[in-house]
Amino acid sequence: HSGVDGKVWLNDADHPMIGRLDLASGTYEPWMEPFKELPVRPRHGAYGLYTDSHNNAYLLDFPSENIWRVDAKTGVSTRFKTPTDGSRPRRGRIDSQDRLFFAEYGAGNVGMFDTKTNVFAEWPVPGAYSMPYDAQYDEHGWVWSNNTMDDRITRINIETGETIQYLMPIESNG
Repeated sequence: HSGVDGKVWLNDADHPMIGRLDLASGTYEPWMEPFKELPVRPRHGAYGLYTDSHNNAYLLDFPSENIWRVDAKTGVSTRFKTPTDGSRPRRGRIDSQDRLFFAEYGAGNVGMFDTKTNVFAEWPVPGAYSMPYDAQYDEHGWVWSNNTMDDRITRINIETGETIQYLMPIESNG
């Protein structure tokens, strides 16, 4: 959403740091605030970084159960804890309604964070070791996820909770 303010958000998943690049001036702004006051353990990291329609940044803190919002105008960061401990949020997408859909790798769920209301929803992914890797909403009421450990694709109807799984034709994590 760089068209909003001419800035692109960047992250370093190995070191807990994010930043912004001003496209007009070429100036890079490092941003440590989301993690600077947290204890070193447990480890934190901006594994996934997504922007809403206002170019606010949302960070998926994969080693924990946090999602961070960094306000594009003020720079203030806010932490939101997922409903499930140890969820390990990772890859996802923000849809046209500014809802962040994401995989909860550690909890075996697909999650959704409504960025307008700050409310979470979660849907379980069937299987003892599904470990969802990514999540994407398709605008037809389904969120899709690929499962890391059982070589399946899962789609979930977010209104009814109906789940359909598809076995991948070949092993995907061999």
